[in-house]
Amino acid sequence: MSDKNIPVNRGEARDALLLNGALKTGAGFVVAGAVSLLAFRGSCGRMFLTGLGTGIGAGIAYQEANEYYRSPSTHPLPNTRSVQDVVNKSGNEVYRVFKGAYDRIPEGWKPK
Repeated sequence: MSDKNIPVNRGEARDALLLNGALKTGAGFVVAGAVSLLAFRGSCGRMFLTGLGTGIGAGIAYQEANEYYRSPSTHPLPNTRSVQDVVNKSGNEVYRVFKGAYDRIPEGWKPK
């Protein structure tokens, strides 16, 4: 692999790996939580499956970070740039929607 995958500084790598960890842990939590709602009636089974999914997501992210730190030239950083762009765009969209809703409130009802 080329050296273009190696970031300029360790902070950039750390940020990308932390974001990757949060995304994988959150995805494991959400997917396993949704499956547990369909598969189990009791809270014990639901908690077990949700915890298992969360742990698997965190473990995958840890393995990717470990591989990157051991040999950054052969294991590129996880691609999180597109995720950051989506978060920024969705944040702007949410702001636009709430701003439009706030503008439709009569002036007497708005907080001062």
